[in-house]
Amino acid sequence: MPARTRPSREVAPARTRAALRTALALALLAAATAADARAQAPASDAPGAPAAFTTFSAENGSPTTLQAQAPLAGTSADPGVPRCLGPRSFARTSWAVVPAADRSRVVRVSALTPSLEPDEAPQLAAFVQPAAGTQTREPQACDEGAGLLDRSSAVELRVPAGRAVLVQVGQPAAARAARAVLELQTTDLPAAANPPGDRAGTARTLPLGRTRTVPLAGATLTEEDPAQPACPAGGTVWRRVTIRRAGTYRVLATGRTLGTLTAFVGSRPRGAGARACVNRSRSDRMRLRLRLRAGNVLWLRLGVDRSDAGSARLRIGR
Repeated sequence: MPARTRPSREVAPARTRAALRTALALALLAAATAADARAQAPASDAPGAPAAFTTFSAENGSPTTLQAQAPLAGTSADPGVPRCLGPRSFARTSWAVVPAADRSRVVRVSALTPSLEPDEAPQLAAFVQPAAGTQTREPQACDEGAGLLDRSSAVELRVPAGRAVLVQVGQPAAARAARAVLELQTTDLPAAANPPGDRAGTARTLPLGRTRTVPLAGATLTEEDPAQPACPAGGTVWRRVTIRRAGTYRVLATGRTLGTLTAFVGSRPRGAGARACVNRSRSDRMRLRLRLRAGNVLWLRLGVDRSDAGSARLRIGR
């Protein structure tokens, strides 16, 4: 009876073993590089660890302004945070925070590209925080400078007492600047009651075909105000209309101190629901023409940037 023999194991050729070793080495190198990149990313890359503004002193030692450093090298985009200047904006970001104050104030933040960096204007977004918790679902102001001759961006908000502001500075992926500098200026506002509709949730109903006076003095900006870069507003007042019949509607707003008029459609105002806006020109009459469906909830936002805002007149009709 012939003796049984064990099947021999196939031995990998030398070239195959070398290729496997090379692939393993490359995988380990990629993992180490990714870990190193994560380790090198600054803490302010995430909104949960924003940088603080500190007093900056001039060469003579006198305090001049509040500044925060915004490193951009090694940073990345923020998942779940809307990119208010387009899908390619804010590919690299850094964050800072303006602490809450005990009274309402104007908060102005500018982002500057340092002189030794490329001629690229930073992108800037501001998120007013709720009285409790943190929100980055909707920015309240966005801006981007033109670059070259304009290496800065700036936003200005009228923030209620007790509200902090998260500031996001960023760049598109193709930008090369390694950092930006944030500058902060604040001015206390006169004590004043907020007007009806200062928040979208307290917006009064605007009747169809009738003109209503809308008080504007004391308007502020809160976390439910979606940013519209083409029609910025430091403070806002809201009115709402439920559309009963489909058709074309015309909105007219007049007022000496009125800055912008923006229309949103949806169950609540969202950046994605913006339909149209108009920024102040030489006339104090702002007009919108909207095609609406039955059942639409129309939100009209009047924007102001002055303390002595007075009032505006608002009308919607067919």
